[in-house]
Amino acid sequence: MKDIMWTVLTCPLGFIMYILWITLLAQPAVQAIFWPILACFATHLSSVVIPLLLYYRQTLQPADHDTRDFPLVLTNPMLFALLCAHSIKDFTAENTRFIEEYQTLKLMCIESYRGQPNHNEISPPPRLISSRLPEKSDPSAIPSENSRLTTITPPTIYNITSPLVNIALSIPNLQPDEMVVPDQLKSTFLNFYTTFIRAQSVLEVNLEWQTRERIRQQIDSGVYTLDIFDEAKEHVLDLLFTNTLPHFLTIYKDQIAVVKRERTQGMFDDRLAIPMVPLYL
Repeated sequence: MKDIMWTVLTCPLGFIMYILWITLLAQPAVQAIFWPILACFATHLSSVVIPLLLYYRQTLQPADHDTRDFPLVLTNPMLFALLCAHSIKDFTAENTRFIEEYQTLKLMCIESYRGQPNHNEISPPPRLISSRLPEKSDPSAIPSENSRLTTITPPTIYNITSPLVNIALSIPNLQPDEMVVPDQLKSTFLNFYTTFIRAQSVLEVNLEWQTRERIRQQIDSGVYTLDIFDEAKEHVLDLLFTNTLPHFLTIYKDQIAVVKRERTQGMFDDRLAIPMVPLYL
């Protein structure tokens, strides 16, 4: 928006000065052409050169961030929502959508294998939440660790394994001959492919052509396996970590510090990163 406003204000001004220079001052057109050239140069400098210099400055001198912030951002619902919103401004929304839908695929696979032989311990233990919140004015009402917990959090994309963990590794006791995607999920895997992987797709992610071709051949063969998108997922995570995360951590460092502090105080489950009580209403 700033670039557009600068162009709208600068370029017409240069051409107005060109007309005035010729008509009112009766100067030759060769001298008057200086004004449009100056306006175009100023517009190019402000909208192209300066943004590029700032971008390469951030790229060549990245801030020193804790690499442990990346798993935290991916697994915390609030931080991941902020990352999705930031990726829209950063023109990398397809990467966060890829990770979100990959987690949905993982959750559907976990639920599909639930109850089958040798897979009775599919999902991690559910997060138990106290059925009654204590009043602030009653310190004695704070439940102890041994108090009875009654409310169970249903499985979501945030309380299963992290996006850093592949689908197959999220299913305990999975045998090599069980890597084939269940029939009821094949259409979902195909939709994931047509949305993110296939060339010219709606949210096509930036992949190496070898990875894209390998996935296309496997899709065409009709044999879908649980690890079909693992290589693509690793590449998307690398793009997020390298290109999107540094700027995000700089902007939202205060929110990240709050989440870290609350997890340290025990308000968050260290493994699932799910708040025990609503923190932001």
